[in-house]
Amino acid sequence: SAAFFSKDEIILAAFINGDRAIPALGWIGLGTAALTAYYTFRVWFRVWLGPVRYEPDPAEMAHMAAAHGGDHGHDARAGHGHDSHGHAAGHGDSHDFHPHAPRLAINGVLIILGIGAILAGLPSYLVMAGRESENWVQWMMAGSSALEGAGTPGGDHSHATILGIEAHRAMLLLGGCATFGGIGIAAWLHLFSRGSADRLRNAMLANPLTRWIPIGAERKWLVDELYHGMLRLPLWIGGQIMSFADRHVLDGALISGVGKIPLALGRLFRPLYGGPLQGYAVTMAGGVALVLAWVVWMWSRGAH
Repeated sequence: SAAFFSKDEIILAAFINGDRAIPALGWIGLGTAALTAYYTFRVWFRVWLGPVRYEPDPAEMAHMAAAHGGDHGHDARAGHGHDSHGHAAGHGDSHDFHPHAPRLAINGVLIILGIGAILAGLPSYLVMAGRESENWVQWMMAGSSALEGAGTPGGDHSHATILGIEAHRAMLLLGGCATFGGIGIAAWLHLFSRGSADRLRNAMLANPLTRWIPIGAERKWLVDELYHGMLRLPLWIGGQIMSFADRHVLDGALISGVGKIPLALGRLFRPLYGGPLQGYAVTMAGGVALVLAWVVWMWSRGAH
């Protein structure tokens, strides 16, 4: 598929791309390829091979219990044991848990992704077979803005070597070893000797020098916590600060506050113009006092 002509090319470029080559990144890429092969086939071996066992999640169990009530709900909660054919052990009625295959909402997406991967990788195979002279996918990617100022990973690498082996042949060998190594480890731990995975975990937990490995793996190396603490939480705090400033400073104090000043002044002087004679007299007296005060202030400034 397209993966060989994308990821392998990236790893190869890390090894031999002239002055921009960073071999350490190439080895990290090969290690990541081995991990990808491992966890992909771990799922395959656990789900598709070996004894069949179905377990509904707690939400579905609660739904079954609520739908059928009483004894049926108890049977649904107790129906954990299943034989090797996937039938419920001891519960043969229609209320037992029966999984269903993925529907179009999932299969449709997977089919589209599969077709896209085949179509993206097919031109490279056709060029290698001599049936096509141009790789339209490579031509399209060559115009990407990501390549501006970064050079291209291509060029003449006919004399480049990795570990003393011609680069492309070495990439094929190293990539194959990483892939089949990951598959082999997954097959041993999750198919042929499934108990060895638990024994290995217990042995690593018992050793103070290695117990951090299974603990970190089971906690996903705290990636979610780091993402939350370094990105999500600061962004949330910044958003709350900006929202507060927008509501209470920009809208509240500046925009709405300035607009409320004339209204406040109007409410302050409204009683003086309500019709009673004494209100107008107070207004006139206040105006005269302000004028006299201004005159006295100006005269005192001129006197000095």
